[in-house]
Amino acid sequence: GSEGGVGGETCVESSRHASHKFCGQIPAFLPGRSCTGVVAKRFLNYTGPRPERHELEAHFRELFPCCLDPLEDLQRAFAFWAEVLRVVEMLDQAIDVAELKSDMLAADVVLKRQREALGF
Repeated sequence: GSEGGVGGETCVESSRHASHKFCGQIPAFLPGRSCTGVVAKRFLNYTGPRPERHELEAHFRELFPCCLDPLEDLQRAFAFWAEVLRVVEMLDQAIDVAELKSDMLAADVVLKRQREALGF
């Protein structure tokens, strides 16, 4: 396929189907740090009272002293998750990904509930 676009827009044409062209804003993501998974797991499983932002940061820095910036890692992970969900929703218009989309939407509800509970 061919790629092209300006101003952050990327267009891709299918090599098999010339009539299929997909354009959209595709953000660049830096790879996550290796600690992001364990930090995200702790975030999702946190059940204490809603902490102030500085308390949450201190809590995660204490739990994960080797992580450079655990809250920034979470922010980047949330942005990446939102993009993956957006892509799945776009795919659902072209091919049958209903089960995947359903699972991801259910997971998104859990993530949003936890982010709201922790003020993140």
